[in-house]
Amino acid sequence: MKNNHRLKIILLNIFLLCLTLIFATAVHSEPADDTEDESGFSFTIGTKGYYSSGVAEDNFYYKPFGELEYTHPFFTAMAGGYRYQNYQITDGYGNYSTINFNQGGGELTLTPVKWLEFGGSYLYAGGDKSYKSGEYSGALTLYFSPFTISGDYTRKKTSYTFDLTEVKRTDYDYSGTLEYEISDTVSVEGEYTFLNNHFDTLDYDYNQKIGRLGAILTFSESFNLMFGASAGVDSSKYSIYGGDASLTARFFGGLKLTLLYNYYYYAPPSQGSSGTGGRKGGTVTTTDGSTQTNPFLKTSLVGESYSSHTLGAGISYTF
Repeated sequence: MKNNHRLKIILLNIFLLCLTLIFATAVHSEPADDTEDESGFSFTIGTKGYYSSGVAEDNFYYKPFGELEYTHPFFTAMAGGYRYQNYQITDGYGNYSTINFNQGGGELTLTPVKWLEFGGSYLYAGGDKSYKSGEYSGALTLYFSPFTISGDYTRKKTSYTFDLTEVKRTDYDYSGTLEYEISDTVSVEGEYTFLNNHFDTLDYDYNQKIGRLGAILTFSESFNLMFGASAGVDSSKYSIYGGDASLTARFFGGLKLTLLYNYYYYAPPSQGSSGTGGRKGGTVTTTDGSTQTNPFLKTSLVGESYSSHTLGAGISYTF
């Protein structure tokens, strides 16, 4: 374990050294494009809210936030603070509760040349029920007009107390996207996403593999619409079908409004199941012996088809 820890530290140092070298090279180079230097600070305040239903108990949570950002032709740096209210947690056995917590972190994005952008972020949170979480992510984008290729990775470790029992969770996901710009107003994209959840109270990992096809309509610099359709499978052999739509509008310079809606339908394996899917009281057994039930799922829905809905809205103002 110590060797693995040392290896991680070495790799992290090498990565940071590479970032430093690339940044130093960029600082002594010409800007990524021919536009004027628009360096400067901005500050954004706002709030976002999300209502979800179908998989777990119905829940609405919201998060007021503030973000300070510095923009330079070669990089963008951001520090932010967030307050989560009524956030839902679970023990992995179909029981739920809600908590409040504070979160803070930072993000750095580098643009050494006009066709390359990459960066990373880290977020830390603490709150009710001994809630603690640490989340880091990395992203890479390549611009080869009319194509854009991007990928990102996120890993999050969470712990909290649920009915006097400590629950530890590790979640990670990665995705890759290929976007094609048909015109100044229309783009299409294809995306693959892998999501994995592990609860230490369960003896398996639950994951989803989802493909998505979508379109982006940019009516103006102040108004755009995104929508798409998805299909995939999870580790309990459920088939997943879904759709999504989001709208972003900007007014009066700094005011931003966002709306989004996601829908997913989960179809069970062709043959029946019994019990409570790796939870107290029994197991779900599919045709290949899988018992990897969705740990966020209500016990009454184990082995059944179900749908999930998420509706989100946000408002912010940038100074």
